[in-house]
Amino acid sequence: MSLGIPANDNIKDHIHNESSPLHKHVSKIGNRLIGVAREHCDIQLKNTKVMIQTVRSGGEIKNPNQEPIDLNQLLELEAMWARAVKRLEGKWTIV
Repeated sequence: MSLGIPANDNIKDHIHNESSPLHKHVSKIGNRLIGVAREHCDIQLKNTKVMIQTVRSGGEIKNPNQEPIDLNQLLELEAMWARAVKRLEGKWTIV
């Protein structure tokens, strides 16, 4: 696939130029990656909320080492996933 970039050009200039085919290509890939990451974080947040409800209802959640996870740990995990979702909500831009 040719993006029409001369060999001696700075690729970064093309990535930041909104009319460049490379900018459009990189943006498309970036938006797909952000979408996948957002979906993953949403799922993890929902799963964590279910685990919190389980513990609040008297159930027990164990980590992979079969050690019980307490409510405070789950609340911290929920906050972490919520922050991740919030960060991924905005428009993706090339840095």
